[in-house]
Amino acid sequence: MVVAKGGYSCRISAPSKWKVQVCLIVEISYQNLIYCSRAFTDPEIVDALLLHHIGVAWQVKFKAALRRIFDSKAWVRAARSSGKDTNRWAEQLRGDQGVGSINTQRNHTRRAKFFMTQLHEHAANPTVYDDLVDAPQIQKNEISPAVIKRELLHIMTTECYLNQAVHGSHATVRSDLEWFGPSLPHTSILTVFEFMGMSNTWLEFFKAFLAAPIRFPGETEARVRKRGTPISYSLSVICGEAIMFIMDFAVNRRADGLYLYRMHDDLWIWDADSKRVADGWDEINKCATLIGLKINKQKTGSAYVGSTNDAVARLPPGDIRWGFLRFDTERARFVIDQKDVDLHIKEMSRQLVNTKSIFGWVNAYNKYMDFFVRNFGGLPSNCVVKEHIIDIIDTLAHIQRELFPELAEGGAVGYLRKRIEDSFDTKDLPEGYFYFPISRGGLELRNTSLEFFALKRQGKPLAMPDDDMMDVDQIFHEDKAVGDQKFKKRIVYDFKVYASMREAWDLDTDTRRARKGYLYQDVEFMSFDEYTSLRESWLADWVQSYGDMLKSPRLHEVTLTPEMRELTRHWPGGQDGYILDWYGKWVVNMYGEDVVKKFGSLEVVDPNLIPIGMVRLFKSSRMKLDQ
Repeated sequence: MVVAKGGYSCRISAPSKWKVQVCLIVEISYQNLIYCSRAFTDPEIVDALLLHHIGVAWQVKFKAALRRIFDSKAWVRAARSSGKDTNRWAEQLRGDQGVGSINTQRNHTRRAKFFMTQLHEHAANPTVYDDLVDAPQIQKNEISPAVIKRELLHIMTTECYLNQAVHGSHATVRSDLEWFGPSLPHTSILTVFEFMGMSNTWLEFFKAFLAAPIRFPGETEARVRKRGTPISYSLSVICGEAIMFIMDFAVNRRADGLYLYRMHDDLWIWDADSKRVADGWDEINKCATLIGLKINKQKTGSAYVGSTNDAVARLPPGDIRWGFLRFDTERARFVIDQKDVDLHIKEMSRQLVNTKSIFGWVNAYNKYMDFFVRNFGGLPSNCVVKEHIIDIIDTLAHIQRELFPELAEGGAVGYLRKRIEDSFDTKDLPEGYFYFPISRGGLELRNTSLEFFALKRQGKPLAMPDDDMMDVDQIFHEDKAVGDQKFKKRIVYDFKVYASMREAWDLDTDTRRARKGYLYQDVEFMSFDEYTSLRESWLADWVQSYGDMLKSPRLHEVTLTPEMRELTRHWPGGQDGYILDWYGKWVVNMYGEDVVKKFGSLEVVDPNLIPIGMVRLFKSSRMKLDQ
């Protein structure tokens, strides 16, 4: 028996071979109210394996079929000109074939990262859609929602700057479907499957899979579910993605090629033309109503940058939010919502107070700081302006001040010093002890600010180890623009490129026209308006700028001093300290000397006495180190 949301309990009556011990997602209708509950089934292992095998096979089949539609002419894309025009462009633009255009890169990104990403592409090598996987640990065929969300944020920011610079406006809508999994109507799922050509035999199979008899306490007759899909089944994923493909396709067709960026039921649309975005939003609402789903108004909002028009009024009210970020239309970028941050600082403080050990405190602190950074957008790409990076650094400092108001300085390190001194009467611990890895006897406290100070833009890190804070304006030079200046600089540069190409064509300095003979003798070079109309569909320089905006700046790596290099030679797997990543090298270089003075080496304790495997297991599991 399990208690459903709203205080109702229920018991499932199902075939004995399923041995259902925990209830499925339940729809409870009572006095015209609907309550949904999330729970799991517990089938026998053979049944589970069979259902998973069938689900993966169907996922591969669905994804291949739907990708054929995406790649076909049925999917609306930016219009391409005639062959005559493309041949002329290729000749006049010095062989640029338009293959690497911004539109081409957009199409590749959408296909690879946002189109049916939850479906397996190969049965023998299935895709792992794991919320716990982050960028450094991503392996082949692993998809991390955290990484995809961060990339989506950077793409949207880049598109906003591009649309502002080229078209003078940018409209965005973000939304979400309320109780998507538990509220999916079975009739809608089966209708979509039938429309896609599924046979009656398989329709009956899916109908039996989705329907689960449920008996409530005090009732003699079982009810059959009409909504919701079982959690953690590969067959359930097909149901959701098939339904959402209908919405993807409808938005694309009815909104003149607009793409619905989607992560499961998290929906994003944007464009320079507010009318297309408004049309897309209308189609999303229409599809949701037809399918039997509801829009989550709390997670729905829009933003528009530019001169207002009639279409803007059709966009939904509300802010666009992403983690702790809110899109500011005046600054045309995401900003940190400090009020939201302050609420989570209080929650973090309560979590830390409830820890019972030093290791438990450090583990909770590190996880919460990673949570903050992840919801600030993570490590930024080149599209993020310097002001936002400075805001992140200032907010991280604000978190320290709020968590440890009684300490004039020191933050987390100061707190741990005092706690260790009070508990163990140990003083004068070097700062490196707190940051060194557990495998070397340290506490492995994470210095999150270091990741942002080490960002390398224009060849320099934001701060060096001995600097309190360098002049940020010295770091973010505009000679190779990033952020909101990139496309503005490119527009100015277009005049020079166009003039150079036109002069070469008119004077035939490279003999291109002479080699072509009479075909191009009397052909005039394209106008500047025609040239600028090719920025997103043809010009290679523009796609290079677009791609640069989405790249992450390198983290500045330091070179280990000769002494530290020698002391880290024997670290597990290491040779001349190369086992250390950029963060480890910074920590060793900054604090290694003091650790050696205090303990005689870089090992605070004998590594053989540290149960590294058990510590790492506790760090990565939901179980607390205090338990």
